[in-house]
Amino acid sequence: MKRLLMTIIFLIGMTIVGCSSEDTNTDEEGADASMEEENRDGVEEDDNFTDDEETSANEKEELDVADDEDSAAIATEGLQLQVNKVDQEAGVTIENHPLYADINELVTADPELGIPNDFSVVPLDIYITEEGSSLFFLAVNRLDIPIKNASFDFTLGNTDGELVFDQIDIYLSEEEFGVIEPNHTLPFFLDLTPEGEELYESLTMDNVFMDIENFSMDVEE
Repeated sequence: MKRLLMTIIFLIGMTIVGCSSEDTNTDEEGADASMEEENRDGVEEDDNFTDDEETSANEKEELDVADDEDSAAIATEGLQLQVNKVDQEAGVTIENHPLYADINELVTADPELGIPNDFSVVPLDIYITEEGSSLFFLAVNRLDIPIKNASFDFTLGNTDGELVFDQIDIYLSEEEFGVIEPNHTLPFFLDLTPEGEELYESLTMDNVFMDIENFSMDVEE
């Protein structure tokens, strides 16, 4: 955009310089002829400037449309699962880890998960181990920039005020989770109590309440 603006300023400056550099003639007839030529030249220059201005405006509009199309393309690009940093360093891949493989199937089946041009959280499913139950989520980056160190207060429950999680402080640190690339997602989990698990199982699209507050993040340079 700045380049187009500078082009317009430069053309205006050239027009002014061009008019002020015309030679004057003391002969009346020559002066009249010179004035007629200057008038014709001025009209042509005005026409040329109008054309240049319209061209610049059209180019600016085309660039705006292109930027919008790029943003839309980024926002609707198929979502991809990424392995968090700690797991990557341990040699984990989507292919060699059953949990990541299962989550990847869900992501592949619904590649438009998330909110366009935003960061969002998507509950997945309960994961039961010998230690207890955990609820897995996807942190979805639909922004057009890589992000890290995302933090927020998370609430999940029903519309009657019963809560599975009540403003739980979530911090997806770069040290543990790495950088979340645009149109990528990675999983995180929260431990469930038996009561929380029972309440979560009762949630539906009609009665679920989910809220994110105090969100902050760092942008990867």
